[in-house]
Amino acid sequence: MTQKEKQERFIQLYSGVKDNIWRYCLFMAKNREFAKDLLGETLASAYEGFNSLSNEKAFLSFLFTISSRIYYKLKRKKDSARFVNVELDSLFVQNLSADIITDISLLYECLNKLPEEQKEALILHNIEGFSRKEVAEIQKVSEETVKSRLALGKKKLSQLMGIDDEERA
Repeated sequence: MTQKEKQERFIQLYSGVKDNIWRYCLFMAKNREFAKDLLGETLASAYEGFNSLSNEKAFLSFLFTISSRIYYKLKRKKDSARFVNVELDSLFVQNLSADIITDISLLYECLNKLPEEQKEALILHNIEGFSRKEVAEIQKVSEETVKSRLALGKKKLSQLMGIDDEERA
């Protein structure tokens, strides 16, 4: 594949998943500036390794895996510095009610209090729609570990949000 063909194919695949990877970066990073940096580094790294992608159907998973690795690398570099909560400007643009925006804000706040592995598993599985098997591949762990992270994450998230077991069922 020529450089131009590679570039065109990469852009074509990216255009189909750009909203998904942006949402993931925003959820993980907790603020727009860090999310932009994370996305930029993810795309640069993904483009560099694009020739190693054997199945184009796995492109989104490929991006999530790269983004996850870069996120943890950058997070370690920042020496556990705390980031600002996710900006909610886009929610106001969508004309959502104040109650819904408050609920979403609470969800973001509570998600950010979870251990990183649980938070990432919940975002990938429950928000982005990946199967447990796909999450396991992205996180480089077994499916059982993902199942455990999801269960523990949901339980902890429910506690943080003040939802008891009866309301969850």
